[in-house]
Amino acid sequence: MNDMEGNDLALFEHVTRQLNGVPLPAVGNLAVNLLVNAVRQSEATWNGAEGMVDLLFGRVKTALHGQYDAVTGKRRAVLPVTQVVQMPFHDERQKGNGRG
Repeated sequence: MNDMEGNDLALFEHVTRQLNGVPLPAVGNLAVNLLVNAVRQSEATWNGAEGMVDLLFGRVKTALHGQYDAVTGKRRAVLPVTQVVQMPFHDERQKGNGRG
């Protein structure tokens, strides 16, 4: 994640906004299907496809490893990608109470 820049980062941010609130199993299924499709289209043989998957999941494990504390094994609190939590807009003001 920390090696993303330019178009990759913009695409990542767009996709994360679109997937806001989607359950983890659905996001995981989507990610797997995207990887399978991309590998299948880029590699003509099983050996090539398997090598690509090994390479990609090596990168996944390396990226994830950096997200966990080496001593405690617990998730780190700080991610290299800026995260913004956005609450849906809610207007607390009621009509007719003199404030809105």
